[in-house]
Amino acid sequence: MPMRNAITRPAWSGLLILCLLFLPMACRSVPDAGISLGEQERILAAAEKPFVLMGQKDFRTLWGSISQRSRVAILNDVLKACRSLHVECDRNELQADFAKGGPSAMIYWENYLAAFDPNTVLRESRWSMGNVSADEAEVLVRHRESQKAAILRIMKENGEWKMGLDESFGVRKWIRW
Repeated sequence: MPMRNAITRPAWSGLLILCLLFLPMACRSVPDAGISLGEQERILAAAEKPFVLMGQKDFRTLWGSISQRSRVAILNDVLKACRSLHVECDRNELQADFAKGGPSAMIYWENYLAAFDPNTVLRESRWSMGNVSADEAEVLVRHRESQKAAILRIMKENGEWKMGLDESFGVRKWIRW
């Protein structure tokens, strides 16, 4: 018996050393290890919510679920389109229209949905957490036919996670006015 203990002790020591050597690599492969499961769920829900709302065509609620930067970019694009069409548009009126899901918002989002199908993200993709900091997070979305994952950028604004539509996609650049 003493011989067996002598043999297994170095083996266990070697195994322990190997585990300690590979531990930093294992920790690096789990980018969300520093956040709670509840926070991960809030981030994933914030990423999913705009796509669900697009499918439901609930444009009023959709407007509140995207980041401030995305809302500003959308308004700037609509104002630019108004100028190119020689139509007078007021930023404050447009902002109010988008906030209540009015006619301008409906036209914008219907055109957006003509270029982008949210069901491809919701039903045909696998989601996983990416890097997370105090005020930004990444959600990796890999479509079943894609080799690479798309990165959804989620921003924390006033304590609430919001989808960074502009930060994640350039789809709105494809919309024909």
